[in-house]
Amino acid sequence: MRRLAIIIALLFSALCVDAQPLWSELTPEVQIATIHSRRTPEVVRDVMLSATPLKQLDAATRDKLVAKVTSRCSDEHLAALYLCIYSALREPNGSMAQSDMCMLSLHTGQIFKSWACDESELYNWAYALGSYSALYGEAKVKRVLKRLSSAKTMALYGQTLVQTLNSAYDIAYASVSAGLNSFNDITTPATLGDVFTLDSEEEYAALSSVSSPIVAPFGEVHSDVEAAMCKECMAWGGAYHTAIKHNVSRGVSMIRSKRADGEYLTFVDAHGDSYTFSNEVYMLDDGYFVAVKRLASSHGIIVGKFLQRGGFVLFGERSLDYGTKILGIKCVGRSIHLHVDVEGKGENYINYTIR
Repeated sequence: MRRLAIIIALLFSALCVDAQPLWSELTPEVQIATIHSRRTPEVVRDVMLSATPLKQLDAATRDKLVAKVTSRCSDEHLAALYLCIYSALREPNGSMAQSDMCMLSLHTGQIFKSWACDESELYNWAYALGSYSALYGEAKVKRVLKRLSSAKTMALYGQTLVQTLNSAYDIAYASVSAGLNSFNDITTPATLGDVFTLDSEEEYAALSSVSSPIVAPFGEVHSDVEAAMCKECMAWGGAYHTAIKHNVSRGVSMIRSKRADGEYLTFVDAHGDSYTFSNEVYMLDDGYFVAVKRLASSHGIIVGKFLQRGGFVLFGERSLDYGTKILGIKCVGRSIHLHVDVEGKGENYINYTIR
């Protein structure tokens, strides 16, 4: 008997959730009646009857309106209007994450219904929540996600959407967290004292090539969710950051960053000191490494070393002459051999040896 009562209660709840309409699902007559209703707060009514577009409201009115539409509402038609207004005012850059959490708690069914129609909205909300957690701590967001991940919630709103939200949130949180240590130091290192020496084509060809980068370039995404979140992170955070697992040096973290202008790799030591290179870094003997610069106006190399006690040190950089482009690289011992193209002169071969 108790089991039957539970089933009936769940069915009733599901019917109530399905009955919660979106503003776009209401007839014009119901929309007008809702706007003019005595139950509709004055600020909401005035804004809806005003000729001023919601995006053009002054800051004071906008703040007052956001505060009202993120408050609790028992009238389903008015709740639909609140969500409609909030969606119009919502900034996609993650700055309204606290209001997002409030709306998710108050209007779960309507928001999930909206996401079912346009899943791209889900990814943007997930970015906002993940970014907030990375910057200010996970406690608040985790409480909201825990409620949304309950068996009852998934039964009412759909397990797939709930799982997608959680997966998208995890990706955003990981990316923004990793990005906190990226690009903190991109100052130009000192100039290396030694210079490049010439190789012959035969010498270069005879070298055994050890030319796989420490961290491979960003390849195919693992899922549609990651593809969507990569776009969100790049659009609103400037980059999609990935913490890289490695065994190159203890005490050093590596973060790969995909940006619109290329890929980057950041080394971070145990003290939080960091440096960001283009993501083309090769290992040499005895812990030395070389970072190849191809994205700068002049190509070149940066030489450094991983320390036995942990961490790393940069020795400096050596730029190529203007108009010289790196075509290929071979790393042997402590030497970096480059196949280059010299503007107006053709191809050539040079090397730099760490002494």
